Amino acid sequence: MPFEVADGKLTDLREAPLATSRSKRILAQGAPLGEPVRTSEGWLYFEIGLSEDKKGWVLRDDCAEIPAPARPALNEAGFVIECVIADWKFGAAEALKPPVVSADYLIARAIIETDLANAGPSIPNSDGIGPLQVTSKEWQDYRDNAGALAAGARPNDWKIAALQIDAAAYRMYRDAQKMSALRHASPADPLVPSYLDLFFAYLTESPAAALAIQDARAINPDAGPPIDQVLKKPKGPLTEAEWTALSQTRPRFFMAGANPKSLGSVVTDTKKELDDALKKAFAKIQQHMPEAEPVIGQGGAPWFAIAEAEEQKNVNANDPGSKNTILDYFNATDHGRPNDIVPWCGAFAAHCMKMSGNATAAASIPTGAAGAANWKAWGDELPFQSTIIPKGAVVVLAPSSPTGGTGHVGFFVEVSSGGKSVTLLGGNQSQKVGRTNFPKEQIASVRWMEVATVPAGSANFNLPAALEPRKNVAEKIIAKFAEAGFGAHQQLAALANAIAESGLIPDAHNQGEDSVGLFQLRRILGVGGNHSVPALKDPDFNIELIIAEAKRYSSFAKAVSLEKAVDSFVRYIERPKETEAEVAKRIVMARQLSGIA
Repeated sequence: MPFEVADGKLTDLREAPLATSRSKRILAQGAPLGEPVRTSEGWLYFEIGLSEDKKGWVLRDDCAEIPAPARPALNEAGFVIECVIADWKFGAAEALKPPVVSADYLIARAIIETDLANAGPSIPNSDGIGPLQVTSKEWQDYRDNAGALAAGARPNDWKIAALQIDAAAYRMYRDAQKMSALRHASPADPLVPSYLDLFFAYLTESPAAALAIQDARAINPDAGPPIDQVLKKPKGPLTEAEWTALSQTRPRFFMAGANPKSLGSVVTDTKKELDDALKKAFAKIQQHMPEAEPVIGQGGAPWFAIAEAEEQKNVNANDPGSKNTILDYFNATDHGRPNDIVPWCGAFAAHCMKMSGNATAAASIPTGAAGAANWKAWGDELPFQSTIIPKGAVVVLAPSSPTGGTGHVGFFVEVSSGGKSVTLLGGNQSQKVGRTNFPKEQIASVRWMEVATVPAGSANFNLPAALEPRKNVAEKIIAKFAEAGFGAHQQLAALANAIAESGLIPDAHNQGEDSVGLFQLRRILGVGGNHSVPALKDPDFNIELIIAEAKRYSSFAKAVSLEKAVDSFVRYIERPKETEAEVAKRIVMARQLSGIA
């Protein structure tokens, strides 16, 4: 329950639970305190705000319980957009490689749990709350282990719908990390889990249980044994008590009345529910944030032609004459040419990129490209629910069994078998270069990169007289956006936004929002990415970050007018509070810069 300062009381927020400890501030009657974080013999500890002077102990007798406020309705559009932003943020975090977090999965989890409602606890014996039913345990794991990504996260913030998204995102990464460790996969070639694997890890609260289901399914492709025989010791990882708790908290997934479902029923039913939710999640992203979809232009996939040429060579690991060809594929990776053949699907993909003749594709080969999982960091995510997957898209697959390696990567050819399978052209498919059908449920990620070159010279602009002393900064912004391939409309839109945000002052720092630099990048839960204030005041670095963000939005890249470019930049990249007013204001500025009256 939340508290406030009791009627008739004037109390102190103290440094320690002692009447003699230092008072950080005086609190008058009726002052909201929120929910206590911890207690100590007649004292309650509150975090009223983020700064240290708003965290401290209040005498319990000076506090009064107040009714918990009604849970606000979920802002669906805002929730979907924040899930996409979490996907991007976690994907960009170097400490969390390879990227696992997916907006589609996060939204699908919320659809399954609450049908996108800001609900109270709805899972038996759980304190999970909100659209994602994030628990206090899940939140604490995020705060304890996510490092800079969890900076500023307070103990009770998990009850706020928009803030709990990051905890659910981190849960995806942690479960994948634990599954990889259980498979003894190396950091250079980690296990690639499917969405179904991750969902079973979430439902059971046990990555080991998710792997047990995967392994049992490989042995029993039909109905199989009752699920409790798969999950309970001695064959499975769960104790009797853990299984009992699971059967009570998640009966619809694991129980048929009073009896455990069969392994086959659990997998089939759960897969259908997850697939349906993923389709709905993709539709929600299209509805609320269509700009999240990667640009699929005319550049095509020049690497796919190389893959087809290699296919014609009949490269086969069982043929001694192919050995040097396969080993040479590794020259395109940072692994280096091995002495003998090792798993080579990632090396084949890298070879095709390098030999494609396209500089963008060649430069895009990810670090650790020899490992399939590291291709999840390549390009942009393209949901496999999409009706448009271009030929040559990079597809990363989860392993099908404990002997199926740590994952696979190949190039998309087509969806086959009535939508149940996907055909990939890749290396090390039945130990050769060729085309193979894989179950669609094995897809862990579909990636795409637009590699068509867009000529873009620096736009001319007319700077207001008051800003002439900072013309060098304006020229830097224009030049860097031009170098990144953006046209004149986009360059001027960016410059207009920098003027509105900071007046072209690189050292600008809004202390209240903790937003810094030319584009006023927010350090917490923003494009600033928890970078230091001095780093964000570096104009080159500040511009690089905003360009990386701008590249995520197809509407900005494809804008055919100055007004559309400004609208997209403001609405999706800068995201100010008064969106419509700021769009109008910055369109005026952009027109002035371009010389339009």
